[in-house]
Amino acid sequence: MESMEYLQGITTGYGARIQVHEPGTYPYPVHEGMHVPASMETSIGLKLVRPSFGLSKYH
Repeated sequence: MESMEYLQGITTGYGARIQVHEPGTYPYPVHEGMHVPASMETSIGLKLVRPSFGLSKYH
């Protein structure tokens, strides 16, 4: 990320905000996302887990 990409007045710092969400759903990275700072290497690991008992309607 370049410092010229910083949106002064809209964001409070440099970096990116990411969120992993279900396909077909709308992301809300401001509330549920994770901040990835600029000028640092960041690794994020994901693992898909399927419950053996099925999904509840309240998940």
